[in-house]
Amino acid sequence: MKTVKQRRIIALIIDLIIVFIGYNLLINLLNLNTEERHLWHFRIRIYWRTIVLTSCYLAYFWCFDLLKVGATPGKMLSSIKVVSEDGHPLSLKTRLFRTVLKVTGVLLLPVAAVLFLWARSFTLQDQVLKTRTIR
Repeated sequence: MKTVKQRRIIALIIDLIIVFIGYNLLINLLNLNTEERHLWHFRIRIYWRTIVLTSCYLAYFWCFDLLKVGATPGKMLSSIKVVSEDGHPLSLKTRLFRTVLKVTGVLLLPVAAVLFLWARSFTLQDQVLKTRTIR
């Protein structure tokens, strides 16, 4: 019997695989590379791959937050869902804000991973929005 924490990890892996497939398709389709631009007296590198990856990540989760009431394919396949502390389904506003906080969690990945693995499934979005994952 898998715990909710194990199911969350499985859901995350499935969702990330799907996001990276979409990312690779876009990168190959658009043939994007790092580009240097001059802005005033500074050279600025534009990392298109990072912009596309972040866009794919946000679009994936926002689409499922809008269309499937917060259930991504990873959550559906691992039989989990996210609810408020009192067990009610999340509002659209909460689901969308949760996605923004997920991106922040990815940016702070080492800290977020340590907190998730060693604290009781602590994630930034769950703590800020007072949500929890159930089976």
